[in-house]
Amino acid sequence: MPLVRWNPLPELEELRRRMDEMSREDRSLVEEKLPEAIPWQPLTDIYEDETQIVLCLELPGVPQEDITLQVEDHQLAVSGERQLPQEEGFQRIEGNYGPFSRIFALPPGISEEEISARCENGVLRVVLPKQPAGKPKQIEVAAD
Repeated sequence: MPLVRWNPLPELEELRRRMDEMSREDRSLVEEKLPEAIPWQPLTDIYEDETQIVLCLELPGVPQEDITLQVEDHQLAVSGERQLPQEEGFQRIEGNYGPFSRIFALPPGISEEEISARCENGVLRVVLPKQPAGKPKQIEVAAD
């Protein structure tokens, strides 16, 4: 019986080709269902100074009337929905669409009644004013 030399390269090349093919099929299925399948959260920048904390949420293409803000149990909830454009002929959609929601814990000392929000140029700016700090009170110790 003659000894036959085995060359694994053709088999490995076939395996790679089949895996590439499966990967393309899987990717196209995910891309088709992406807007419904993956929830999104708007990117948020937060900064603070002595008098306030400011949240800036990136919401391009979200109309002001589709944004909801609620304060409850020392939390700020921001939610809404970004609608998928109705134009036809898209070759690729990479934007985030569908409902979104973010919840932010409010630190102590925020005046919840005075929170304000403004949406301009696709950025929602939420201002969380701080309550003025009370002055320390000196307490006299009474003698017996």
